[in-house]
Order: sequence, then C-alpha cells, then structure tokens
Amino acid sequence: DKDEAKGFQWLQKSAQEGVMVAVFQMGVCYEQGRGTLTDPPQAVSHFREAATHLVVDAMVALARCLERGFGAPKDEREAVAWYRKASDRNPSAMYLLGRALQEGRGAERDEIRAVELYLAAAHHHHDLAPLQIGVSYQHGIGVPRDEAEALRWFMRGAERGNADAMLHVALSFSTGLGTTEDLERYRWWLGRAAEAGNEKA
Repeated sequence: DKDEAKGFQWLQKSAQEGVMVAVFQMGVCYEQGRGTLTDPPQAVSHFREAATHLVVDAMVALARCLERGFGAPKDEREAVAWYRKASDRNPSAMYLLGRALQEGRGAERDEIRAVELYLAAAHHHHDLAPLQIGVSYQHGIGVPRDEAEALRWFMRGAERGNADAMLHVALSFSTGLGTTEDLERYRWWLGRAAEAGNEKA
C-alpha cells in the first residue's frame, strides 16, 4: 500500500529527529508489516527504545512481545517489570499485569492484587477486565465467591460487547448462577454471543 509506505517514511523522518512516539509507531509497523516488511526484532528494538524514553504504549507493546517471545527471547519476568512501569497509567497494562499475577507468570502469584488490577482496568473502561472480575467472583479467586456479583460483572462485560462475557451471562441464566433460571434469557444471550463471534455459543 503506497499510503502506508509513505506514512512509514514520515515516521522514519520523525524518529530520526528524536520523536519517541514515532519510534513506537515504527515498532508497530514492523510488528504488523504496515508500510514495510514484518520484522519482529526491529519491532522489539523500536518498542524498547521508546519504552526507555517513557512512552507508555511502547512499554506495553514491549512487554507483550517479551511475554510471547516475539522478536526476542521469551522473558516473562521482564514483561511483568514493564507492565508494572506502565500500570499506573495504562488500562491494558493493569489488565495484563493482573493476568500475570493471577497465573503466577513472571512474578509470584498474587490473586488479590490481580483482582485489584482488574478493577482498576475496568474503571478505565478496559473491555476484557469485567469478564476476568466475573470469573474471579464465580470461582472465588482473590475475592470471596459470589455468584450474583460474578453475573453483575459478566453483564458489564457483555454490555461492552465481549462475546465471552455474553456466553457467561447465557450460562448463568441456564443454570441459575447468581440469578433465577431463565431459559428465554439464556437463549437470547446465547444468540448474542454467537453473533459477537463466540464459537462455543
């Protein structure tokens, strides 16, 4: 695409002038092959440069690469360190750090702190956080088990368009989890989950 290639050239020019947001955007281009060839090591190099200059989105992008071993050796501990640095300002970092702590990846397992991070991310309108909060309440992970509270959070996630949350709402109505059994509402939410792309619905 000629427009993407031209955009990449402008980013290069800005990056050479020391504009760190442009350095980060070049990393995105290398990661996704936009305006240039896909080059995972170059993506990581650009994310790292921008992250060390406190570009928060670059910190999250770098952590994601390190977490999955994309363009650099897999390093969950360093990924968690970058999520921590970004987590006071970035809802994705809050959420992803929560996942790492809940699962004990790259840091000691801390289920209570994980839920706190999910709540903070949800407060900042992160789309996936309500589902994780719901799962935490459903199974008593880091919080007391509370099926009604789980359904409330599944509903919040569903209202934000999360297909997995919609399926959890449907299943709650089919089994009476945190509510009274309601097969009509079960079928309605199951249909919505399928429309939203949930293959299990």
